[in-house]
Amino acid sequence: MDLGCIFNWDGAVVSSIDKHLEAWSLLAEETKQTLPNEFIEEAFGKNPLWILSNLLQWTDKNDDIFHLRNRREAIYREIIRKDPPSLINGVKSFIKDLVENEIPCVVATSLSRVSYDLEANLTDMNGLFSTIVSAENYRQEKPHPEIYLKCSKAIHVASSQGVVFENTSFGIEGASVGGFQIVSIDPSNATKNNDDTDLVIADYLNLSYQTIENL
Repeated sequence: MDLGCIFNWDGAVVSSIDKHLEAWSLLAEETKQTLPNEFIEEAFGKNPLWILSNLLQWTDKNDDIFHLRNRREAIYREIIRKDPPSLINGVKSFIKDLVENEIPCVVATSLSRVSYDLEANLTDMNGLFSTIVSAENYRQEKPHPEIYLKCSKAIHVASSQGVVFENTSFGIEGASVGGFQIVSIDPSNATKNNDDTDLVIADYLNLSYQTIENL
């Protein structure tokens, strides 16, 4: 059976929510704007262009939105250069296990490719993934399944044979709509009873490629 694994980068591979919040907070301070209550819960893992256009609505001018997106990404890169995010426990060994057993792995990320490349280099995760689908490569935001469908197409795997590793409710919903199998990375087990998930894990320490083949 031809399987493929799709990893949401932020939250399912790296633990970076605090650094994203810091970047948004610094951007808000720099532009004399404010962030709404519970902002990061709604924004984490979503494309910055969508956040600026739909969630924050700081401006309705496209040029300004792209400028703000680029500035936020630059701030984020400054933050992670000084203090790279940590990896989710066991994820690197698990992905190596998948690759050694010829299961292709792909990253789905709301980061720009430049920011992703820097973060992957800082966390020593370069070279483990067959391809990267970054913010420039998709338009529809989760829970639309577009990003996952592009990932599965890139590795020539049907969605029914694709396993998505996700840490957000809207990401899980999108993967479910797309027809994927789903592993929820959830240290609190908050999605334990979610009918859309096939497996809930706190980390990757006890996971192997055989676990995924047996889903």
